[in-house]
Amino acid sequence: FYSPTHPIRAIDIYVEPRGTTPRTLDLCLLDVVPYGLPSEVISCTDWERFPIPGTQNVLINNVWNKNLARGRPNKQCLTKRHTDAGDQFGWTWDWPDIEDSSSYAAPEVVWGRKPWDGGDSTTPDLPRRIDALQSLSLDYAVEIMAGQSYNLNATMWLTQTEAAPSTPDPQNVVAEVMVRFNNPLGIAGGDVDDGQVTLGGIPFRVTHQDAHADASGGSSTTWKMVVYDATSSRLAGQFDLALVLRDMLAMGLAQPENGVQGVEFITEVSGGRGEVWLNRFGVTAR
Repeated sequence: FYSPTHPIRAIDIYVEPRGTTPRTLDLCLLDVVPYGLPSEVISCTDWERFPIPGTQNVLINNVWNKNLARGRPNKQCLTKRHTDAGDQFGWTWDWPDIEDSSSYAAPEVVWGRKPWDGGDSTTPDLPRRIDALQSLSLDYAVEIMAGQSYNLNATMWLTQTEAAPSTPDPQNVVAEVMVRFNNPLGIAGGDVDDGQVTLGGIPFRVTHQDAHADASGGSSTTWKMVVYDATSSRLAGQFDLALVLRDMLAMGLAQPENGVQGVEFITEVSGGRGEVWLNRFGVTAR
């Protein structure tokens, strides 16, 4: 649980000792009733796109693997609330408990373009070739009220070139790059262990998988999945995603001419209930 606007100030716990064997106490707040500022629903429609006014960012109610619920009740919505600093945006979810290592959905805010959706980019700064990017700086802070069944990540889709056709072009995807900043459920990455690297002062465990398939069954396209998993939780900060791209070039996991289509800031949801607010989100490309 993380909330800079409504922090938990104290939790009193009474433990009755039983024997002399040391024990570990794990505390997890599940099914927390959301509280704080009043909020309103923008939309609960699957795949709804909501451009955030005054920005180049768009909220997307991404339910990429909804079929995994097999008809069981579920709900996922884009939301907003009013604060002293202005309108704030986010999303909520309520999914069945997960039954395997997959996920149901990936509600997100996007800067740029999604090759799976096609259409124009939200910014003239992307798509761009990897070797033309000096920096791709992410500045974020989130408020999350949820159990452990999610992970927080920044995802980039790499394509063969920087081309951006008006129609969806998943056949041009060569890699999915997922930079995880929080992974309380411990969701695994790829099946190839590429070791550990420190980028921008953050230690990451790096894995990848060749010919990764669409678990939803919605596409026969396969691609390389590369995961950079931060070794500690980071729910706010600044990070240059270009450091990841250059590290991938050094390992031969990407090519200089590959196009970076966009930056998607996501909570990948594997079950349960949750609420996310974007206290800060911005991307700058140079």
